[in-house]
Amino acid sequence: MNCEDEKINTLVLYGPTNTGKSLICKLMTSFLEHGSVMRRQEASAFAYENLLNRKVALMEEPKICAANQQDLKQILGGEPFEVHIKYQNPDLLERLPVVVTTNEPLGVRLSDVDAAATEGRCKIYTLDNQICNANIDETVPAPPYKLCACDMAHLLLPIYELLAL
Repeated sequence: MNCEDEKINTLVLYGPTNTGKSLICKLMTSFLEHGSVMRRQEASAFAYENLLNRKVALMEEPKICAANQQDLKQILGGEPFEVHIKYQNPDLLERLPVVVTTNEPLGVRLSDVDAAATEGRCKIYTLDNQICNANIDETVPAPPYKLCACDMAHLLLPIYELLAL
């Protein structure tokens, strides 16, 4: 997210439900002015206007397909991108760090070549351990359960213990 690599511009948090992807994303970006791309807007000509004049872009469960792959490949790679704005002239979206949370690989709906090109613009972290509630010895209930600070503490405890060694 520090824009050091010319092609890699996106952080992907990948894994099943209840692994803390959205929680980590919110913790990383809550203090930044961010824009989101909603799933139902991805096919719209105005899907990316919410990203203009922001510090970071958020995408939750993006559905990348042949129709929107070229646009998203440019955004994920940090390339300048012309954004259509309703009732106004298009504007240029400059390099903007992107954080993606997803349960499935980004290129699942693409050919192998296109999937590799899309994922090559991302740093992908796999989260595969479900967060356990510190108060009970089970996994967190399925959404819409609201995670609390004790859940995050339980998630980060193994990392803290490793650092303390």
